[in-house]
Amino acid sequence: MKKSIVWGIGLTLLVLGLSGCMTMQAIKEEDKVFSQIYDAPGFTRDVLYEKTKIWIAETFRSAKAVMEYDNAKSGTLIGNGAIPFPCKDTSFYCTLRRNWTVPFTMKMEAQDNKFRLTFSNLRLAWPETYGGLIYTGHQPAGDMPLVQQEYYNMVRPALLGLGEEIKMSLKKTVDSGKW
Repeated sequence: MKKSIVWGIGLTLLVLGLSGCMTMQAIKEEDKVFSQIYDAPGFTRDVLYEKTKIWIAETFRSAKAVMEYDNAKSGTLIGNGAIPFPCKDTSFYCTLRRNWTVPFTMKMEAQDNKFRLTFSNLRLAWPETYGGLIYTGHQPAGDMPLVQQEYYNMVRPALLGLGEEIKMSLKKTVDSGKW
């Protein structure tokens, strides 16, 4: 009797989970790469380039955060980074994704008084797991392109927030003579 109840609950959750996945929309092609321009009054291209390069080095400390392109003359940086999957509430949905990350490629182009960030190659990555609230087996680690609109809607604002973090870091001045 108890075994059939457990199987019934498990089957119901499986059906609900699969039906939820089937209704998720794919990311529109034009949303796979997106940009934002940020004003930075009073900062030259060279200063924006240098300060952003420092911000990248301090923010993305993992081995996967690799600088792919670095051109001081044009004020352009291209690198790979990752952020935690931006699911902040305490729902079951977010609990299951608490160790996920979002790897991406970020291009920064600086001009006097402004810079542009362009994000591409959005991915979802998750760690290997054993057990869990419902699932009690082994789940291998994974990494795949971010293709679901629902996830994109959560990730896009978090990535654009990195531009605001860069702007905040511009205001920090460090007197290297006093340390």
